Amino acid sequence: MHKNIDKSNNYAVFFDLDGTLLDSEPITEKVVRNWLRKKNHYLLSDISSKSLHGITWLSIAKKLQAIGIDMDPTLIAMELEKNYFDISNESEPELLPGAHKAFSEAAAHGCTAIVTGSSERFVANFLIKNKLVKQCTFYISSENYSASKPHPEAYILASERSKCEPKNCLVFEDSIAGIKSAIDAGMHVIAVARQDTPQRKITPLGISDYNELPSDFFSKWFDDKLAKDDDLITSCFSPYKSS
Repeated sequence: MHKNIDKSNNYAVFFDLDGTLLDSEPITEKVVRNWLRKKNHYLLSDISSKSLHGITWLSIAKKLQAIGIDMDPTLIAMELEKNYFDISNESEPELLPGAHKAFSEAAAHGCTAIVTGSSERFVANFLIKNKLVKQCTFYISSENYSASKPHPEAYILASERSKCEPKNCLVFEDSIAGIKSAIDAGMHVIAVARQDTPQRKITPLGISDYNELPSDFFSKWFDDKLAKDDDLITSCFSPYKSS
């Protein structure tokens, strides 16, 4: 028996991982370039490097198949992910400035989760290495959903798991695919990207790094002082609002 839960007063914060908490997207690009080189393919110029950001390895594999790689995408994805894990273990990507503090502060006030296209193994490794296991309420990894970002499935699942209405969920995302995914799920989205990037044109809220967040931001969010409507949350971000 499942008890009906009133979700209207619950709030949550969701963080993407690669490119949002970790400066790891350059590794993704490197992995794909190296893989193509080893397979004697030199077709990466046919794919925008930015289009590789924020999506699952299987989605990347399907992009490679679409430009002429005659190989099962599932096998491609397995090889790419293994190479990514190996490289990131040898040369660990750094956290974005202020990311650890932001994640910890959000967790101190309420439900805080990771929603990513990375594997469960990689997320668990990230949480352990950065001592954020206790702070993370739950995580949604690539094994938990079938439709990669920009499809909203991952964030819809996160909303259900957090028992929060989408309108009461706040998402930090760095990629175009991720931002669109969260918006289509009906959530507030903060782009973690420079002012001059396309991401900052998609959503009115944006920061270059987490040090730009107001000191009381997460306490206000979880105290129901930011999520009344789009105008209110945007006004609270007036120093960081896109032009």
